[in-house]
Amino acid sequence: MVDEKAIITLMENLQTSNQAFIKSVIEANTKMMQDLIAERHSSGERQNTAIPNFYKFNKTQDRWSTYLLQLEQHFEAHGVNDDNAKRACILSWIGAENVELLQKLFDGKVKEKTFKEITSALTQHFVEKVHVLSARVKFYRTLMKSEQSYSDWVAELKGAAKDCLFKCAKQGCEESYADSKIRDMIVIHTPHEKVQTAALQKVNPTLEEILNIATVYEATVRTCNEIQGAETATVNVVQKTKSGQLSRTSTRKESEQMLQSCPECSNSHKRENCYHYKNKTKCNRCSKIGHLALVCKSAMGAKKPVRNNNTNAIESGEDENMEEICTLDTVHTLGMTKRK
Repeated sequence: MVDEKAIITLMENLQTSNQAFIKSVIEANTKMMQDLIAERHSSGERQNTAIPNFYKFNKTQDRWSTYLLQLEQHFEAHGVNDDNAKRACILSWIGAENVELLQKLFDGKVKEKTFKEITSALTQHFVEKVHVLSARVKFYRTLMKSEQSYSDWVAELKGAAKDCLFKCAKQGCEESYADSKIRDMIVIHTPHEKVQTAALQKVNPTLEEILNIATVYEATVRTCNEIQGAETATVNVVQKTKSGQLSRTSTRKESEQMLQSCPECSNSHKRENCYHYKNKTKCNRCSKIGHLALVCKSAMGAKKPVRNNNTNAIESGEDENMEEICTLDTVHTLGMTKRK
């Protein structure tokens, strides 16, 4: 007979061993997953540290405030948030001369400083000592350039006004009046009289109002130029067409005049094609051969031949019989020429 207590004890021991085995398997799997996650995380960090290089700071050419702004945007664009990575990058990119400067400023402990501490120290070192009067002279000499728009001129004036300290001198008041100075520059020095006239019609306009007047003027001038350019092109085309028609008309008239220039009979053909010239027709006026009496030039008192559109009849100093003979001769000649 099986002992029940022994069976119960065996079952309990088996259950305990199974639980221990399952626990060990779970712990092993958990450790393996944690190691895998840690490995992937470190791999991702290594990938993030592969930041594209930034250009080296040159204190003779670059303004530190502008360089720092671009550097911070570079870090943001490439997802660099770790302070240690930022510090390593800036120490690599500012050049050996500036690293030595930081070593002096931090007593050789620059690697222990944060990115913000490093940039603050460099900002304090490279801060520009502004000569206010010099900056204002530069501001007042910033005139509108040729082909420059009013918006670009205002942007240039705002840049020049940054170092002019156009601020209220009262204690505790830091209100800027740079916009008023820029407005005055536009009204006084604008090269366009219409803009100045429109601006002076307002009692105390803002910079925005003056800029609106100027930009509307620019748009109006640009539109008028486009319209005038289109009209000029149309006129040129019309003139070209008319000149072409006139040219063709004059050419046709010149051709007709050339065809009417036969010196032997005054008909519309060339001399070498003239029947009277080739067949040596005898002139009834001078008895010479090769031409008709109607074009004969020997008689000093003879009138110049005048062509009639219908019969090629002429008026001359001859009598009516001679004129009749010449006219019939001419008609006969034209008939023969047409038949050929």
